[in-house]
Order: sequence, then C-alpha cells, then structure tokens
Amino acid sequence: MALSPNADPSGASKNDSTEFISSRCSRTTYPVLCRTSLSAYASQMQSSPAKLAQVAVVLSHAHAESAFSLVTSMAKSGTPNRDEAAVLADCGMMMGDAVKQLQRSRYAMGAVSARGLNAKASMENAQTWVSSGLTDESMCASGLARVDLGGKRDVVRGRVVMAARLTSNALSLIGRLASSMEISP
Repeated sequence: MALSPNADPSGASKNDSTEFISSRCSRTTYPVLCRTSLSAYASQMQSSPAKLAQVAVVLSHAHAESAFSLVTSMAKSGTPNRDEAAVLADCGMMMGDAVKQLQRSRYAMGAVSARGLNAKASMENAQTWVSSGLTDESMCASGLARVDLGGKRDVVRGRVVMAARLTSNALSLIGRLASSMEISP
C-alpha cells in the first residue's frame, strides 16, 4: 500500500474520516499519536477498520526502518566503548528483525484489506508479526537506555521509542479488528 496524504478518490468527507480515526484511536495506548499520525491519510481509509489498521502498519514499518537505519549508522560510526558497541549491535539486530516482521505484517494486512479467502488467517499472522516487532523495538529501547552513545542516546532512543509506539498502536488497531472481524472494504 502506497500512502499519499490527503488524496481523496472517494469523495468521502474528510471530517467523517477524521472522526472515524479519532474514535478508533481512542482505545490505543497512544491515542494522540495515533490520531496525529493517521489523520493525514484519512481519505484513504474511507471508514474501513481494515484499511486503518493497514495504514498503521505501513507507518509503523516506515518508522522502524528509519530507526534501524539510524542504529546501524551509529554502530558503523564507532563508539567509545565496548558496552555501547554491544548495545548498538544487539539493537541493530533487533530493529532489523522488527523491520522484517512489520514487512511481513504489511503483506498480510494487504490480504485482509483485499478480503481474500484467507483474510482471517492473514490478520492473525499480521497480529503475531506486529507483536514480535513491538517486542524487538521495546528490547532495543531498553538496551539503549543503559548507554550514553556520546550524548546521542536520546536522539537514537527517541526514534526507536517512536517506532515502538506506532507499532503498539498498530497492534491495538489490528487486535480490535481481529476481535470484531470487521473486515469491510
């Protein structure tokens, strides 16, 4: 799924879509982040819980890739001590795995939105993979909290934490979709 903010092929009211997003996001762990990150894509969702969850996974994946890139860049630039190098290596491995899990989830959510024959199984797989990605991101963030990284820890950890929060919201939206099996076009 390619995302383009504010494209409205359906003619649906942006206000209706924004209200839909606010309602769905109100039950996530980070509701303000959920609303602000997804509102730019309101017209693409057309009040579809499946499309909302799909967009949330796409955004989560993009932020995980960005965090992975920063972590690996920091690891390659050299660190003052072995502890920091070890944390960055571990974090890079975890973020790389998170990116892979979220990529798998993107494909699975595409099948859910397309209402394929295996939509329920695809959604369950997506939920599992997003959960795994969130675990990887959270472990990376915890590791980064223990080192200084030459004063750059807050920037690196902030990017990882943002990815984890978006992933948490995506997981919540998928979980709600799964519990209600609201797979509408």
